[in-house]
Amino acid sequence: MMSAPSEIQALRDRSSVGWLRERDIDLLLCAELHAAGPLRDRFASLWPNDQVQFVGAWVSHTEINGETDLVVEFQSSVSHHVVFVENKIAANFQPNQATRYAERAARWRRNANVKVRTVLICPREYLLRPTSEEFDATITYEDLIEALRSSRDERSIFLARALADGIDSYRRGYVAIPDQAVTSVWETIWRTALSDHPSLNMEKPAEKPGNSGWVYFRRPSGFMEADTKRCVIVYKASRGQVDLQFKSMTASQLEGLVGALIEPDMSVVKASKSASVRVLVPDIDFSSAAEPQIESICIGLHQAERLRRFFLDKGVSDRLRSSHPM
Repeated sequence: MMSAPSEIQALRDRSSVGWLRERDIDLLLCAELHAAGPLRDRFASLWPNDQVQFVGAWVSHTEINGETDLVVEFQSSVSHHVVFVENKIAANFQPNQATRYAERAARWRRNANVKVRTVLICPREYLLRPTSEEFDATITYEDLIEALRSSRDERSIFLARALADGIDSYRRGYVAIPDQAVTSVWETIWRTALSDHPSLNMEKPAEKPGNSGWVYFRRPSGFMEADTKRCVIVYKASRGQVDLQFKSMTASQLEGLVGALIEPDMSVVKASKSASVRVLVPDIDFSSAAEPQIESICIGLHQAERLRRFFLDKGVSDRLRSSHPM
């Protein structure tokens, strides 16, 4: 085999997925389940006495009391067999997380022909943490790696490597330390956005470290794919700002694009490699309780929605395409 240039060798020496997050694993598991193989067989074995067939798998299913990382459905001749999966690399359990999984499972079981099991997938060492035993079953990354490697399928082997990277991440302890107060404020922002401004399409936040004070709305309703690559709404809650931020654009370019359209309380400002239409709002103290700050949060989210409507109603997308084609 020919020797590789140093640039190519550097790629080969690193992880294929770079900085590994739990959602990355969720997506890889979901994709793998949609192909027949050892992962699907492992989940089907949760019902050893039933002949089940795979139906589908879905990432990030949200209900009233929380989110399920991955939902997997099998079906037999008489029942639906559903798995609620919580995937952990290193992040701590959220408050009452296992209990909320059990509550969702119990609610689904009210249907006479639905069987549900809650499953925790994680590195083996993670099982030492309190409440991990409250799930109906656990599957370790190590067990999955062994099964996936035995298949000799390149796709399955790729997932096995990603899971091994997840174990390494756990042992390195690279994950930022979650801050309960900050995470609580984020949860309040998310729930308020979900109920009052669903068009912002805010993603459910994971646990957050102490310096997390900016909320990105990357795929708001009405934004086309091309728009999301060039523009994002950022609620800089800790600074008291909401920005409609345009990538790779100077303030003078943005002024020429929307200067005649902005309203009196809006301004065009420069960022490091971008420019924004900005509205000032009350700042949020992420180290304090969320409840007394609800009004301020509502104002911030209202302005984020307002900037979304500004982008759509003023035809900014068309102006952007005609004056700054990609």
